[in-house]
Amino acid sequence: MNVKFNSILTLYFFLGLVFLHCTNADRAGIVEALGSDEYERLMHLSLDQFDQSSTGFRQYSDRYGLVSRLIPEYILVNNLSANESRNLHWHLGQMHAFDGTYGEAIQEMKQSYAGGSKTWECYVTGTIAFLEKDKASLEEALFTLRKQDNQMNIEFLEKFVQYFDKPYKEAYNAE
Repeated sequence: MNVKFNSILTLYFFLGLVFLHCTNADRAGIVEALGSDEYERLMHLSLDQFDQSSTGFRQYSDRYGLVSRLIPEYILVNNLSANESRNLHWHLGQMHAFDGTYGEAIQEMKQSYAGGSKTWECYVTGTIAFLEKDKASLEEALFTLRKQDNQMNIEFLEKFVQYFDKPYKEAYNAE
């Protein structure tokens, strides 16, 4: 074997060890926070139960740090494809946004575009524009979304325009 190839193999080996260590550390932290029985229960829920029901991650949605580790763990343990995990990436992005870590939020939210409808893309684009403090793009997304007639998402983007200078959590939860 040549030296360059050997160095690349060594690098991949160490990166793999780092990944495993981080994954195991995240898992240990989740298990410590939830208990092993609850961890196992959550990891064995169907995707719909984990994502959309009050028995999944949503019961912990006020614990942003925990959920920001729990969702990627679920994706990893259940070996979800990009399409299957699209909604989970969105919700993970929301958890980061609620926690004020907008860079991570945007990164996750962008992963939710795949396979989405035009309506969904407008909502994601508008939300990201709010996080980036790009009012023109937010207003453009809202204008386009109004043509799609999706009232719930229109209301959120309207709140983002109205509370543009506020943090995501405050704008999202405004009455």
